[in-house]
Amino acid sequence: MSTKISADKYRERLTFILKIWLFVYTFLGTNVFLRESFIVTLCVWPMFLLAGILCIDRLIHLKNYIKTPYIFVLAAFCLSALISMLINRQYGFKENLITLILWCIYFFLLYTNDTRREKKKIIKECEILGIILLVYMAVCTIIAFVMMFTGYSNRRIASDGYELFSGFSIGRLWGMFLNPNSAAVTACIAIILSVYFIFKNKHLIWRIVLVANILLQMFYIIFSDSRIGRVCLCALAGVLVMLKGLYALRGRKWFLKVVVILAAVAAAGIAFWIPGQVKQQYNVWVAERSIANESDDVKQQIEEEIKNNNYSAVKNNGSTNIIERGYDMSGDISNRRFDVWKSGLEIFMAEPVFGVSFRGMTEYALEHLPDTYLVNNDYKQMDTLDNEIMNILVSQGIVGIVLLIIFVVGVLVLVLPQMVRAKEDTDFWILCFAIVFILCISAMTVSTMFYNSTPNANCFWIFLGALVYLARKNKEDIKKEVK
Repeated sequence: MSTKISADKYRERLTFILKIWLFVYTFLGTNVFLRESFIVTLCVWPMFLLAGILCIDRLIHLKNYIKTPYIFVLAAFCLSALISMLINRQYGFKENLITLILWCIYFFLLYTNDTRREKKKIIKECEILGIILLVYMAVCTIIAFVMMFTGYSNRRIASDGYELFSGFSIGRLWGMFLNPNSAAVTACIAIILSVYFIFKNKHLIWRIVLVANILLQMFYIIFSDSRIGRVCLCALAGVLVMLKGLYALRGRKWFLKVVVILAAVAAAGIAFWIPGQVKQQYNVWVAERSIANESDDVKQQIEEEIKNNNYSAVKNNGSTNIIERGYDMSGDISNRRFDVWKSGLEIFMAEPVFGVSFRGMTEYALEHLPDTYLVNNDYKQMDTLDNEIMNILVSQGIVGIVLLIIFVVGVLVLVLPQMVRAKEDTDFWILCFAIVFILCISAMTVSTMFYNSTPNANCFWIFLGALVYLARKNKEDIKKEVK
């Protein structure tokens, strides 16, 4: 018995090491200065080797993991991706294979938990990973603002043709992040983690540090000018107020719960409104400073343009720190996404059953649909549809999208009733649900949990796995109480 227990502990530790390793890998891969460095290569292959060993171990001990809800659906999802990859093997085979390996890590090592594990161990593990993410985001956002205040701005073309910005560039704060939209969503995750630890930690100093981190992450969302970041912040505020309030008022009169829901709507509205106001007031302040030494006629002309939220004259006057994305398409609220999604539907109609594979999307379009917007536009050839549902529809066809629907509906049917019934660890329930919820929202305009190897993808599958574990455990405990 002692040998079995020690083996289980050894297995848990190796899995936990892999999760930390995966975070380090994605931290490096989404860093604009390190993504092409040899450090990433040194990190990835040993990580894949360890992941392979752990996956084989889980197959050997399948009985300990087989009760994970909807694990067979995810296995079928992997199979459909494999079929799509083989059918379209002439397009991006190596890249598709790497994506499939990452899916095995996401589905079978991050999402899946040993059904014998104690709940407190899963909570503790998520808390440690959350602290790692908090430290990472605090350091990176501080460096980003240092870059901004020192006037650092840079643009370069990577070896793969990817356009890389850093510091404060083209009207946005990038810092060291490869993608400010994804980074803004990660900032939202850091905010909910900070709130969670504020409620959990009673020490005043740590609470002050966590509040400061919340403000820091909010300012990054504002200065990165990420619209999906604002939307996620809005959703986060609403969900947090509603769930925290409803748990606190459990068993109370219905009208109090209505008040909580109204308060949640108000909190969401305020969270969306504040970044816009801060951005506007900051831009006015920068503009006024930039024209302080100009003649009265020039001042009056520029001030009129500022009133109409037109800062081009201020930029021409030498002010480079105005928050304004001048490259956005005027008149197109989606900033090309509607055209890209329409193009995705055109590709789907050409290969509707198993799709064209994700990494083969661009090559397939170039060969079979050269006039489609994805590869024929005035911007560049694109390799993602910036929407995970559309990505799956085009990559894996009807088979993939049906499996996704089964998984999503199944998880919702399992989790939502158990959230209502939960009596213990409600703050952790809220944390997991909030992270998964805002990442699902971000997936509507940014590749999030399937086709991008980022800290956000890690968080999604780890916290979804914890949420599903809590729901299954709670359901089993209620059945035992009834008996």
